[in-house]
Amino acid sequence: AASRREVEGAAPGAPSADLVRRLARVWVAPDFPRGRPPLLVLGSDPRADLAHRLAGIATRLVEGVSELPRRLAGMTRGGVVDGVVYRGRPGRRAVALTFDDGPEPLYTPLLLDTLDRLGLHATFFLVGHRVEQYPYFARAIRDRGHELASHGYSHVPLARLSPSQLAGELDQAQRVLQLHAGMRPALFRPPGGRYSPAVLRAAAQRGLVTVLWTDAPGDYGPLDPQKLLPRLLSRLYAGGILLLHQGTPGTLRLLPELDRTLHRLGYQVTTVSGLLERKTQ
Repeated sequence: AASRREVEGAAPGAPSADLVRRLARVWVAPDFPRGRPPLLVLGSDPRADLAHRLAGIATRLVEGVSELPRRLAGMTRGGVVDGVVYRGRPGRRAVALTFDDGPEPLYTPLLLDTLDRLGLHATFFLVGHRVEQYPYFARAIRDRGHELASHGYSHVPLARLSPSQLAGELDQAQRVLQLHAGMRPALFRPPGGRYSPAVLRAAAQRGLVTVLWTDAPGDYGPLDPQKLLPRLLSRLYAGGILLLHQGTPGTLRLLPELDRTLHRLGYQVTTVSGLLERKTQ
């Protein structure tokens, strides 16, 4: 990672290796894994797969109805409700800043630099196999004082997995973060926010608190970056959990103005643990 000043201060025509040697922040991958993690598939029979999907839709509809009382309690009271966090306590004018996915080889250091300049700390929900690819960035996130949390191992829809596959996803993510970042997360966010009672039970059995969000402006999609901030602020309230992503340039441009606006409105910006005012790692 090089600042503009470091690049402009290099001798004209100097080899790029000389520039790299002068940088304060250089990361080298000691064990870049070969290949990609295997994809989890439901089956090879299209008709059986369709039937499985339809059955899953029906199950999720039933589960969604049964989930309503817990979600209502979580959104009204805030804090941890039956192992799930929907928002922080509504009586405190604070919001949690969270980033999903990654680490990313380009955007993670840029994001860390931006957060440093703003004096902000956030919760990073990291994908296990990305931590294996870029362990030095996971450690950089930790060393900058941010909170590390689990986003599963391979970023697949967990609600569609068998019990053994689900256990493997959660356990492998924990092992990877323990190995490469020296900590076992206590917070977990299912990819895409898609979960089922089985996912929540599996997380709770591992001592994981499942964290959802109150505001996701869709910074990963084709939305115009100029529209991200109004969209975020339109759903802002005390105890909110803001969901953003590591690998998007629009998010980097959004953060300074978001920080200024939140402070002008009297909001404290913190991590999920800071929002909950409880020790989670």
